[in-house]
Amino acid sequence: MKFLALEEWAAASAAYDADSPPYWHAKIVPDAFTALSGVLWSASYTLMANSGFKDKSYAMPIYSLCLNIAWETVFGFVYGPGLLNQIVFAQWMVVDAFLVYTTVKYGRQQWRQQPMIANNLGLIMAVGIFLALCLHFAAAATFVPVIGRRVVPFTAWILQMFISIGSLAQLISRGHTQGHTLGIWMRLHQPPVSPTPDGVDLKGKVALITGASAGIGQDTARQLLALNLSTLILGVRNQAKGAEVKRLLLADPAIKRTNPDAIVKIVKMEMSEYRSIKACATTVNGEVSRLDLLVLNAGMAETHYELASTGHERIMQVNYLSNVLLLFELLPLLIATATKTGTPSRVTWVGSRMHYRSSLIASKPVDSNAHVLDHFDDKDNFFSIARYGDSKMLGVMFTYELAMRLPKERVVINNVCPGTTHTNMGDFLIFPLRMLFHLVHYFIARSVEDAGRLVVHAAVVAGPESHGQFLIDKDIRPPHEFITTPAGQVVQKKLWSETFEEMTGLGAPGLERLEQMKHL
Repeated sequence: MKFLALEEWAAASAAYDADSPPYWHAKIVPDAFTALSGVLWSASYTLMANSGFKDKSYAMPIYSLCLNIAWETVFGFVYGPGLLNQIVFAQWMVVDAFLVYTTVKYGRQQWRQQPMIANNLGLIMAVGIFLALCLHFAAAATFVPVIGRRVVPFTAWILQMFISIGSLAQLISRGHTQGHTLGIWMRLHQPPVSPTPDGVDLKGKVALITGASAGIGQDTARQLLALNLSTLILGVRNQAKGAEVKRLLLADPAIKRTNPDAIVKIVKMEMSEYRSIKACATTVNGEVSRLDLLVLNAGMAETHYELASTGHERIMQVNYLSNVLLLFELLPLLIATATKTGTPSRVTWVGSRMHYRSSLIASKPVDSNAHVLDHFDDKDNFFSIARYGDSKMLGVMFTYELAMRLPKERVVINNVCPGTTHTNMGDFLIFPLRMLFHLVHYFIARSVEDAGRLVVHAAVVAGPESHGQFLIDKDIRPPHEFITTPAGQVVQKKLWSETFEEMTGLGAPGLERLEQMKHL
């Protein structure tokens, strides 16, 4: 057995055990991390096996599983660095048996296009494990005399790279996470979205959705039409894209079957320009006699500082100020519709939990004597990573303030986060960051259909209790703790005052109507 370097291993282990560390924790800490990793990996493997049985699939690539089982055998028992490690490795070997079973049993379906592999998975696994054992024994015999016990973490690191690359390649090639624990872990943050309940009928109603030419806005439009919405107005920047979306919506089989008389209108809207917003509102007020629902979905993200034609920083202009102007321009129509129908009109602003990471909270608070809008227009206060969340923070604060002044019997306004979603939001990033962004989204993002369901829920399902509230996954969430602090309240009140003044200068008719509501 000398060729396996077992004598060198025994000598290295004896030297390690005999060595007197300078501090008591020099050996206890590594053992503690070994125990912790054993628990975490055992949980991961167990969940992986459970997912395999549940989804009738398997997770770990075949070559990765073979390498893994062989490594655990060689470095857990033959070159085992201690009793604790052997106990940990024994747990893994038990779960490995279930992973092998799910691979052999359900792998045939995954490999159905390759019959030779599908019909010989058991033999392939056996040969693969044997070859992997030879590889690991060769690595041990080569490196134990050189680096001693460090061969275990050294080979583990290399092995983990192969497993990770293989797992990632398998996920991408499959296009789903069946059999993986990934869905289990991610559901802790992005729970499944239940369908819109039966019985929601929007017949006779009119809705306007901004940013409706793609992504969440487009699918929200589709879902509203499927709920029998009579008239849908698409607010878009590119009218050609809007026309294509209109064609796709009216050609949708479900819409053609349940809502064949649906009317879809297109109105041009450049969110970075006040004049475009006012022109859009004029068009809407001229073409429809009622407006039951306004969905403020348009938004953007960007890495560089830029001023819009209004003089405000572009992201703040698009994501906050223009949405406020559109709302105030259409508020009289929303209130008139509620008065006519006896049912509150609805405004749903698509926000984001990214406002929890606003620069206002810690990195760049507003000075006590500074204006909030001026603060964000200042280039020195522009943080590209935080600016999207900053704009969403202002949207949430505005929602809270407006709800105090707007009776829910007339208009219910809420703010909803649709969660991390598969959209083109990350296309503004430079290539390396864009690839990373899309890679992360590949694993954790929900579909635009699920995101649209959350918007639809906030817009037409959630009751008056959602008035002036922020929703995540259909649940009303309390304001971020910063907003409830004295400093946060100062910012919120100043924001309302400054925004009201800006909208007054633009002649938004909703402001006068809002003032009249005080005397009702």
